[in-house]
Amino acid sequence: MSQMGSAYAHGNMSGSGKVTEWMEIWDYAGGNSFRAFVAENMGERNLFVFFDANVLGRDLKKALVALIELAEGPFECSHIVVCIDRAITEEERKPLMNGLQWAGFSLTTLDHFTGGMDVTSSKWLFMGMEV
Repeated sequence: MSQMGSAYAHGNMSGSGKVTEWMEIWDYAGGNSFRAFVAENMGERNLFVFFDANVLGRDLKKALVALIELAEGPFECSHIVVCIDRAITEEERKPLMNGLQWAGFSLTTLDHFTGGMDVTSSKWLFMGMEV
């Protein structure tokens, strides 16, 4: 992480259901910050990261590499889910989503976490990637 100019802080929430860790991630190289958590479901660990309007127009390459390294390494996750704020206009959201698709993310649902129940969030769009 230090080679990319990123840092993170985290805590444990082991007694709170399926969320096992939470963190705030600072990417000093790209000027980004993210909130995130790790959730366990049927033995799988998944990193959820929240992107709001503050990421628009910023370089996300190093941040995405750092997130993937965190997921694969210390957090031992098999998936990353990027949660994109729906308040971002479609015109601004499209380049962000295209960049995430280029990096290997694709639109996804939370069916895996809801036991197959169809859930659509009015607040977030979800893009997932296996790591």
